[in-house]
Amino acid sequence: MIKDLFTNLCIIMTFTYVINYIMTHPRFVPRSALILHWTAGISGGLLGILLMLYAVQINDTMIIDLRTVPLELIALFFGPMPALISGVLIGLGRVLLYDLNLASIAGGINAVLVALVCGWISTTGLKPYTKLIWMTLYTQVQTSAVIYWVMGGAHRYFWLELMPTLTIASCFGVFVFYHFYYHLRSSNEALRGLRSIVSRDFLTGTGNARHFDTQINAMHQRAREEEQSLSLLSVDIDYFKRVNDTYGHAAGDAVLKQLVTLLESHARPGDTVSRNGGEEFSLLLANLDAAAATDVAQRIRVDVAGHEFLIPDASPITLTVSIGVASYPEHAQGLDDLIKYADLALYRAKQQGRNRVCH
Repeated sequence: MIKDLFTNLCIIMTFTYVINYIMTHPRFVPRSALILHWTAGISGGLLGILLMLYAVQINDTMIIDLRTVPLELIALFFGPMPALISGVLIGLGRVLLYDLNLASIAGGINAVLVALVCGWISTTGLKPYTKLIWMTLYTQVQTSAVIYWVMGGAHRYFWLELMPTLTIASCFGVFVFYHFYYHLRSSNEALRGLRSIVSRDFLTGTGNARHFDTQINAMHQRAREEEQSLSLLSVDIDYFKRVNDTYGHAAGDAVLKQLVTLLESHARPGDTVSRNGGEEFSLLLANLDAAAATDVAQRIRVDVAGHEFLIPDASPITLTVSIGVASYPEHAQGLDDLIKYADLALYRAKQQGRNRVCH
């Protein structure tokens, strides 16, 4: 029996790890609440069915399984709709996997009712651990009542063997599952936070050079697969050194932050703004050809020239930028050539007098 319970816990933890990995990677599951809910619900249902297949043998006539464990945890972490989906799947599995009789029908109905009540408990304002306790208590009481009814009354081994074993195993499984999944979620959130830190510019909060490399590779690959354009704007502040020399580095930092805000105002969803170093910035414009990207660059140039940048002493100063434009596939096919073309275009803009756009 101990070996079988250990097998069940291993199944729960392995299945949970795999599903958590799938659900936290957008390439597997799109970031849609509806899709996430269905994925969670179906996953919980499959796990419940798997646990039924690996039921624990208590004695010659008695087996138990931990099918209600995923119902409680799906309700707790994902809410009523995923819990109901899991409950319906587990209920159908109970009826289809075993003979159609009173016990299988009662077991199926029990799974749906547990899902409904646990889903309701998940919507209350209680603390998560308190919710889990109430879900576990309710599940044990209802399941015990269903088993008692199916057995046709009290039996000695119902009180002395079946219910104590089922209660201990289910409670143990629920709380192991809870802490394991909570640890996984906490670790994922910490990892996402670290990834965000290393891909963000410490001063302006926009993407840094690492972020730029990741985005340009992904956007270039998507442009090739979907036969779309991709444009790169290389933006450089004209005579930025004079700002630092005249007003101090605090003024330079304030200018950089305000310029990022201005650049981001010209970016659409799906575009990317990055600070590549010093006073150099880039914009990746998805599905824009050279002509359209040049129009965007001109609007940015005009807006920057007409903008009053406030330095720490509240004095307004004006700046200009030079911008180089490169587009795939018009100017370059490969990434290295695209970046090189944008840099050369920026160099021409500087050479031709600054405050201009070249491609």
